[in-house]
Amino acid sequence: MAPFRRDRRWGRLVLPAMAVVGDTGHTDVSRGTATSPLSGVDNPAQGRGRVLAFELGAICLAVGAVIHSMKNWGQRRTFALFALPFLASWAMEVHNMLASGGYFYPAESYALWLPGGFPLAIACGWALTIYVGFLVMRRFRSLKLGVLAGAGIDVLLEPMAFYFGLWVWMPTGNPLQEIAYFGAPAGNLLGWLLFVTLMLLIFKRFMKE
Repeated sequence: MAPFRRDRRWGRLVLPAMAVVGDTGHTDVSRGTATSPLSGVDNPAQGRGRVLAFELGAICLAVGAVIHSMKNWGQRRTFALFALPFLASWAMEVHNMLASGGYFYPAESYALWLPGGFPLAIACGWALTIYVGFLVMRRFRSLKLGVLAGAGIDVLLEPMAFYFGLWVWMPTGNPLQEIAYFGAPAGNLLGWLLFVTLMLLIFKRFMKE
């Protein structure tokens, strides 16, 4: 694989920037209800059905991705590819929950939860997103394309989340939230970009042919 000349520079930028985004996002994953000025859900019962469908789909897709990875990368690499983003996203979201404020996952909608009030399906979604970015990066030998593929999934998910009630954004008074995409503040989109970048830098470094 052709080396990425700016890997070290990207790494120096990503780590401090993620710390900043973690503070400005003010994420709260406490189990609230899907009612907010920034939610597109009008019918709570309908919202629950949509969330459960998303939950089942995310978990099934993650299982399929694990099977695909096992066939192509073996057990050890598959464990790294999925365990790292799964655990990192879990820890990151629960940590951000302590900062309070920005959004929550509706308690009445999700069926399966991890400790800390974090839905299992969301952790599976993080891992799946990173795997997609990894595959694109390997296929085209481009870190940038991998990052765009992974982070681009969030661009597609936010409208679905808004209308299905997958998560609900709350007004925080943060200036970054004034620049919003279906209720999601700019800091959230930047956070996705940085998280995907960091994960792919790690895999690019340690999972060479």
